[in-house]
Amino acid sequence: MKKLLFLFLVAVALGACNGEDDSHVGTWELKEVLLDPGDGSGTFQAVTSEKTLDLSADGNISSNGNLCFMGTDPDAANASTGMYSIEANTITLPDCNGAERTLTFEINDTEMIIDFPCVEPCQQKYRKQ
Repeated sequence: MKKLLFLFLVAVALGACNGEDDSHVGTWELKEVLLDPGDGSGTFQAVTSEKTLDLSADGNISSNGNLCFMGTDPDAANASTGMYSIEANTITLPDCNGAERTLTFEINDTEMIIDFPCVEPCQQKYRKQ
């Protein structure tokens, strides 16, 4: 009986250690954008937007707006879907004007910053709802 209890406790402990951190799962709301004029002086500016991202535990991402571009408005007709990877810090969008696009991102606590493919730095900052 003691061996069985010991094995159960070890299995529970290992399961807790191997559990994935799903703090990224949920809805994220666009709050700020960064558009650098080319001299490094750009800073994040607050925006009023209803654009959101939804990250699911299975690696799917969806937005009520177009993630192929840096637009700040929701756009149901051009809403984006794709896959994300926390390990690689990437979002893969299968159809951006007929081509696949990969964006990079970073998550710090309750903020997610997405980098867009611009000549100068351009980013969107989302906050977890």
